[in-house]
Amino acid sequence: MKKEIAVIQNVRIETFLKFNKFNVVDLVFVVAFIIKYFYTYKTTYLYLIICVKN
Repeated sequence: MKKEIAVIQNVRIETFLKFNKFNVVDLVFVVAFIIKYFYTYKTTYLYLIICVKN
C-alpha cells in the first residue's frame, strides 16, 4: 500500500514538474507531500543537527 502511494506521489510530482503548469491541486499535493516527509523524518533531522553542533 505504501509503495503504491509513493509511486502515485512520484508520478504526480514528475507530471507537475514536466508540464511546469501552475495547477493548484498539484501544488497543494506537492506541498503536503513535503510537509509529511519533513514531519516523518523531523526527529532524524534534529538528531543530525545536534550531532553536527556537538
